[in-house]
Amino acid sequence: MAATETDGGFTSGMTPCTNNKQGSDISLDAAVPLADSSKFLASKAENAANGELAANPCPMKICESLTYRPGFWDLQQCAQIEAWIEDTCWRGHAGLLPGANTVDATPCRTKYFFGNGYTYGRGLRGREALLPLGAVCPIPDWLHHLVIAPLESRGMIPPGWVDSVVMNDYRTGSSIVAHVDPPRLFARPILTASFFAPARLVFGASFDPERKTPPAYAQLLTRGSVLMLDGYSANKVTHGIRPEDMLGERRVSMILRHLIEAPPQSLTLQYPDA
Repeated sequence: MAATETDGGFTSGMTPCTNNKQGSDISLDAAVPLADSSKFLASKAENAANGELAANPCPMKICESLTYRPGFWDLQQCAQIEAWIEDTCWRGHAGLLPGANTVDATPCRTKYFFGNGYTYGRGLRGREALLPLGAVCPIPDWLHHLVIAPLESRGMIPPGWVDSVVMNDYRTGSSIVAHVDPPRLFARPILTASFFAPARLVFGASFDPERKTPPAYAQLLTRGSVLMLDGYSANKVTHGIRPEDMLGERRVSMILRHLIEAPPQSLTLQYPDA
């Protein structure tokens, strides 16, 4: 059965899901209670207990554990953030960002690690490890002020909660392989902010050439939106973006997370002033 679009989400062969928490449900200018910090403090053991994947992912449970806010940043705010993204990418290309592990570039995708970095890759799944302090660039001021601070002031996350950001610059033909954010390293929820072109984030889909397993659920991510993954969607099912899910020539996402424990200590790396 063809996928059905509803409220920015797609379910495959299912009754449309209407429980996804949408930005239209609240006024972003209205006073909202700040996020309860105690709900954001998951231990490594708790995350590990929740980390076994569901054999048959449930679209309704995925939908219910997502919080999606389209238009969280308006067009003017997006343009300002995207200008800073361009500046940061230029600095990374010119070698002006501190941290030996800040930039990881491939032909169709460049990753920028800020705050705290970690090892990753197909051969390291389940064995990811935090990099020592100083291995990646601190979170830039512009990212604090324009991206993180609005999430804090509107009650999405507690103040000071984000200590790890990965900025992904994706071009045509790139993908985000199916994965679960390492439960050994990162507390829940996981937040994704989207800029430039939109894309679909697919849950439970295979990435084989035949696409033997279609998505159990797919969430549209528009420019200026933020998506929060928690519970079932963060722990019980993989998520990713296939090349056909990219809906433009370039998409930049920012993955905002909180470390469960402090990174290993090391001598602070020294870099010349840019």
